[in-house]
Amino acid sequence: MSAGLRNIRLRQWLLMLVLIPVAGLFFQKRIATQLSGLPTSARIRAEAGLLAERREQLQALQEEVDSRDGQVAELRRLATPLWSVDDRNAARQKNILQNEVTRVLTKANIRGVDYQVVNPRRLDIAEKTQVYEVEVTVNMTASMREIARVLAEIDRSAQALTWSQCNIAPLNLRDTSKVRLTGTLRARVLAPDAAALLRGGSEVAP
Repeated sequence: MSAGLRNIRLRQWLLMLVLIPVAGLFFQKRIATQLSGLPTSARIRAEAGLLAERREQLQALQEEVDSRDGQVAELRRLATPLWSVDDRNAARQKNILQNEVTRVLTKANIRGVDYQVVNPRRLDIAEKTQVYEVEVTVNMTASMREIARVLAEIDRSAQALTWSQCNIAPLNLRDTSKVRLTGTLRARVLAPDAAALLRGGSEVAP
């Protein structure tokens, strides 16, 4: 029986002698695999260089965006006196400006005054593709005080209105309580594409 136990123990020792090198090889391979995944100093330098390059690209892109935003802000400032109509239809463009001029005149508190805003016309400006002019004829019969309020309201308009001609004359030389104003008002208007650009869009409905 002692011989049997010795044989068993011998086989166990032999098995351990075989398994220990195998386990050592497995452990060594596992450690080598894990170590290969760890970043080396060269890899760290490469990743840092790539990160710095991406940071520079992002900064350049941000500067470009800031520059464009600044240009658009300056264009908006320059466009403040201009009227803006989002309609491509030429007939509707004229009618819209005709209505806007009427709205400005009514702000002068001239209820009961006989006036007309008629004959809107579009005028293209030479060498200008994104700005054009619209003019309307204004006929008004009122007191000189009411006429003065109208002229002041036109001057105060945030979107510029200018007289290309204006004539004020009494209806009757013997009675100057009523005078007649006949004139032509002009407004410069942004083309729909330019108006859309300044709003940050790109398209205008037909």
